Amino acid sequence: MLSREEILTADDLPVLKVPTPEWGDKSFVFVRTLTAAEREEMRHFGTDKDGKQIPNYLGRFIAAVLCDSKGNRIFEDSDAEELGGKNPTVMLRVNDAAQTHNKMGDEEGDETEKNSETSQD
Repeated sequence: MLSREEILTADDLPVLKVPTPEWGDKSFVFVRTLTAAEREEMRHFGTDKDGKQIPNYLGRFIAAVLCDSKGNRIFEDSDAEELGGKNPTVMLRVNDAAQTHNKMGDEEGDETEKNSETSQD
């Protein structure tokens, strides 16, 4: 069993390379792994407390997940509006990659159940 220290110091937030040819020949971006707390917050990022769609969800989400090769954010929340004006084809590709990378799709619960083991210890 892992110790508290081993768990808390584990480097467990990998980045994912996503091709973005629309932004330049052979170009790509990195998408970061959200922390557990960020992921939980992002699950409801696109809707307000009444369940209504919040404008520019895509720009806001992309600003939150694009990062450098070490996982550090490269955009501020204030950049979301400008990102919302980018090509939707590439933005949706990055969004889909980020959603999958962070297990935020429709199958998120199924995947958790498949990867969990029951222990009687």
